[in-house]
Amino acid sequence: MKKLLVGSLMILVLGTTAFARNKHNSYAYGYGCGYPAHYAQTTDGRRIARNPEYENIKISIDEKRLQARKELLKQNPDWKKIEAINVEIATLQAKAKTLRMKAKFEYRNQYLNQLNNNNINNNQ
Repeated sequence: MKKLLVGSLMILVLGTTAFARNKHNSYAYGYGCGYPAHYAQTTDGRRIARNPEYENIKISIDEKRLQARKELLKQNPDWKKIEAINVEIATLQAKAKTLRMKAKFEYRNQYLNQLNNNNINNNQ
């Protein structure tokens, strides 16, 4: 009886874990867009390079994080400087998020326009 109970609990745990995981690291934004918002998508469905402005922001964030880590390695870190770096990182992250939101909005509008055009063509 114990073996049956333990076995069924293991199956239950494994099953719920499998369903709870994010499958294949997918980006499900809805509206038919399966790519992250910072990727551009061509009309034939291919992905193209990221937005250069977004890439520059990501590089700047990495540089700021490195500056903060270097400061923390010192015997007596300057906490005012670390706080200023963290504020700069937060500002850059907000800019990156705004770019992603803008791209997502544009892709959604493109998709909806494409749907409308397809519906008009199908109704004729």
